[in-house]
Amino acid sequence: MRDAARSPLASDTISAQPDGRPQLQMRSGTALSTATASIIEHATSLLHSTRAPVWLGLLALLMSLPSLGLGLQLDDRTYMRLFATGRSPLDLLHESATSIVREKAIGVFAWWSAEQFTVYFLRPGAALTHWLEFRLWPDAPWLMHLTSCCLYALLVAVAAALYRELTAGDGKLAGLAALMFTVDEAHAQSVGWIASRHVVLASLLALLAVYLHVRGRRQRRTTLVAASVLAHALAVSSAEFGLCALAYLLAYACVLEPGTLRTRLWSVSPHLLIGGLWLLVYGTLGCGVHGASWYRDPLGAPGYTLREGLFDLPLWLLSQLGGDVANLGLALQQSTARLLALGLLIPLAPLLLPPLAASRPARFFATGMLLSCAFLFSTVPQDRLLLAASFGGFGWLACVLTTGSTSASAYVRSGAAVLRLPHLTVAPLMFIPMLGGLSAIDASVQALAAAIPAQGTSQVIAVNLPLELLTNSAWSLRNGSDIPLHQLYAGFAAMKASRPDARTLELTVDDGWGTRPLERMFTAEAEHMPRVGETRTVVGMRVSVVATTQDGLPQRVRFEFPDALEASGRVWLVWNGRRPSVWKPPAIGTQIEVPTASRAGLVF
Repeated sequence: MRDAARSPLASDTISAQPDGRPQLQMRSGTALSTATASIIEHATSLLHSTRAPVWLGLLALLMSLPSLGLGLQLDDRTYMRLFATGRSPLDLLHESATSIVREKAIGVFAWWSAEQFTVYFLRPGAALTHWLEFRLWPDAPWLMHLTSCCLYALLVAVAAALYRELTAGDGKLAGLAALMFTVDEAHAQSVGWIASRHVVLASLLALLAVYLHVRGRRQRRTTLVAASVLAHALAVSSAEFGLCALAYLLAYACVLEPGTLRTRLWSVSPHLLIGGLWLLVYGTLGCGVHGASWYRDPLGAPGYTLREGLFDLPLWLLSQLGGDVANLGLALQQSTARLLALGLLIPLAPLLLPPLAASRPARFFATGMLLSCAFLFSTVPQDRLLLAASFGGFGWLACVLTTGSTSASAYVRSGAAVLRLPHLTVAPLMFIPMLGGLSAIDASVQALAAAIPAQGTSQVIAVNLPLELLTNSAWSLRNGSDIPLHQLYAGFAAMKASRPDARTLELTVDDGWGTRPLERMFTAEAEHMPRVGETRTVVGMRVSVVATTQDGLPQRVRFEFPDALEASGRVWLVWNGRRPSVWKPPAIGTQIEVPTASRAGLVF
């Protein structure tokens, strides 16, 4: 016994040191591996259990809490300024034609903005939450962020419960889908940006409407069915993305619900009525954004919206199924981004298609996701807008992964393993950093506002900016200042500046103005950009297009001022790296290179 007490543990080994003496080496890795395996087994058990919605909701809350320190960003300050001027939740996002004309004249919107540019988002439900917060705790942005965090936790809990309901209690399938939904980094930006709460709130209410409808139909409880209709109405009042509820309700009626097709479709009729009423109000009030390439008019130009939306579909799908890439496409030419997405999506077809033939839940999730994407066709692809649509995407992907891991095909097995990487490894690591995905852009806005002298300035000219929206956001940061702040160009292309006379500056950009979505967010579509000979007049500046590219985009533009470029009170800025700096116009009769704006640090 004494020898046994003195002997090393069975999990240890003895090796010789350089001097020949024995050295005990602990196999601590064995104990650690056992503990890790136990933790993973326990977590997996919770994920597959009926308590998964609660635990995943708590996980979502914990992952979101770092956003409490982000403060106000971009449109958040615009909301605060508008509420301070007396705006109500009903007209928070409504800019009259008169105000837009004035704002274009002083540079809030770029000189190349479309003549017919208007803004009217119908989101009173989400706007009401902002109105209450700016009245109750205007100096506590962290509480506003906490509201968004709690809403996301509720969204995750509802999504997890709905996954279980739709998969007949298949804990493995529902748990995997719900976990990917919870940790997806594309969701983080909407959670971490107060002004993007409409996406979280509308998605929460939309999925709640689907959950109540499914439970009500299966249990034959009219109260739940009525509550579903109410939740859907609240969803569309929060944002147009609330219509995604209709996508999943139609998919449920067509794919999963038993009974005759007529009976199933009739069950969705109250929701179709809500969608119809919303469209009627939306169209009657002239809602939406008109004359801007970032947005499309589904009622005024349905054919164009459908065509462009279908071209964008590979980006939407790849961003859900293969990894969040939609935002990357914003910095590329649209045709390039679409082709790249299609090229990356095609190899996934052998993985994505087989479960559709074998699994009704897979067909439901795929149908609901595709129909949801149709409601996103009114805007260019953005990862943060995929909250509701990604519910179907992750359900479909979970069907792919659970069947792919046991497939006889080596390609399918390896493909399933590869798909796990972005959604189960990269996504949870990136979620917290992406909560502040707009921080770099907001820092650029603050740098632009800070570069404007407080005294003696009558006009500010930004020769180039990396993003068109910086002047708009800087205007709100400057509390709606009337001092003109004009941007001459937005983008990352090389540019030359020449000066034919004392009062005139000419800029030449080989790529042209507005070649990428980020360069014309609130301005005209490429085919509607100003043409040769067209002239625009704003406060203190006259703009003429001298030459265009083969695609018709402005390529050489002349800017004329009422006095010499160096006149007192006029401040010239150029984007140098990551911030603006004072710029000196070239001498008369000379041409110089303009520093190129940096893409570095602009994280979306």
